[in-house]
Amino acid sequence: PRWVIIVCLLLAATQPLVVILALYFPPNGAVSTGLHIPDSALFLHAMGMFDSGFASAYATCQSADGPASIAYYAVPHLWIYGLLGAVGDMFRANELMVYGFANGVGVFLYLFAVFHFLRQVFPRQDTLAFLLFALSGGFGGLLYLIAVFFGWTSAPAFDALFLRFALYELVEGAHLLPVTHFPRLYYTLALALGFASLTQYHRAHMLHCRAHATYAGLIMFAASFLYFRLAVFLLGVVLCFLWAHPFWPLGRRIRMLVAVAMPAAL
Repeated sequence: PRWVIIVCLLLAATQPLVVILALYFPPNGAVSTGLHIPDSALFLHAMGMFDSGFASAYATCQSADGPASIAYYAVPHLWIYGLLGAVGDMFRANELMVYGFANGVGVFLYLFAVFHFLRQVFPRQDTLAFLLFALSGGFGGLLYLIAVFFGWTSAPAFDALFLRFALYELVEGAHLLPVTHFPRLYYTLALALGFASLTQYHRAHMLHCRAHATYAGLIMFAASFLYFRLAVFLLGVVLCFLWAHPFWPLGRRIRMLVAVAMPAAL
């Protein structure tokens, strides 16, 4: 549906918009002090990995590899940011703008993959389920609006007290709200691939096709390679799905599990 595309685009636009506001439209008398997740510094640093010859600002004077080594960029997702930096250099673009727009693309792919997963698994409630997922949030925004309405934000202690709530819900919490994934491109890309793999796996069951299940496993491998923690959860969903179909012969369930688990377990 067209409105699904609009919701995906609007939510994706929040990421470059944050960067544009920080760079070009800061409030009077204010300067940007950085993005709201501390890891943004690491991501921006990784965007220059090729230009700097894999130099790292985090290497200590005791490092055997010195100030520059490819070993400092062993985590796969840092190479995503390195490629972003290379693309930005080609177009002579501001690296912070490239970072913001890339995050927006990741958000769109993530939400779009979620919608197709819901359409595959819950075809009768897909649009409502997607709307609840995409626009879901905690009580932080609502609480802040209430505080503004009653004038509590002007109290001297408000910032310190509200910060405790905001840190838990928006930064240090369990990251269950979709919006908390948005500033991390390797989260959104990996989750998009993860939901795509589950969509294809469900389709494989509908078709009774092991080849299709293997295809789902290959997508799951890509998702887990970008963000290895996802592998356990994705395979857990597969196991739950197989457990929910006890009327299938045990041999078929084992074959369908092996077809997806082998590439994903790598």
